[in-house]
Amino acid sequence: SPSILISIRGDFLMDIDERKPENFIVRNGVLFKYTGSSEKIVSIPDGITEIDDAAFLSHGEITSIRVPDSVKRIGQYAFVSCSSLKSIDIGSGVKNIPMGCFTGLLELEHVNLFDSLESIDDFAFRGCRSLRSIQFFSVKQREPITSEEKGMVIEAMLLGKPFHINYVEKADTIPILERIGNYAFADCPSFDYSAIKEKTIQVGINAFDEVVEKFISSEPD
Repeated sequence: SPSILISIRGDFLMDIDERKPENFIVRNGVLFKYTGSSEKIVSIPDGITEIDDAAFLSHGEITSIRVPDSVKRIGQYAFVSCSSLKSIDIGSGVKNIPMGCFTGLLELEHVNLFDSLESIDDFAFRGCRSLRSIQFFSVKQREPITSEEKGMVIEAMLLGKPFHINYVEKADTIPILERIGNYAFADCPSFDYSAIKEKTIQVGINAFDEVVEKFISSEPD
């Protein structure tokens, strides 16, 4: 049966989300292909450890994707041609954004990552001309403290289905990245990149080509 995700990020809550495992072709923890056709908001089931190359190829109906903490690896070009994708939440298990992962996604505006990220590969965000913000989060361990949070937990329990609670808060600082690859953010004219560049040990060829140099932070807009 579908699991339920309760995701609590800092001072705002994300809705309880019932996932649909029938839309995912999975073998031994690897998501080989997404087969849904109408869902605009997609949550990858918890327990998946890897997303295969081009697993979401050409799903133009999707506007938002949530990747759980259980995912440790995302394949190359995993979300290519998801032409309507505007935002993606990537869990704390992912340490690398692979080659061409989001290349050419003209509608992509917001990406949420965790401070466990170590590198961004070649062409990862190339041509994401609407990209405006990358926010970093940290995992926090605590119990529900507000009445609204407790209400969400009770609602999930009443539905009688397994659920997972994910508490995260905005990271205090941008993490130090080992590498940003060649052309990783090329042709992203709306992206503010100065601070993330400062935190990167190795910056590839034309990594920020034709990008307006402004400022990126872990704070929300």
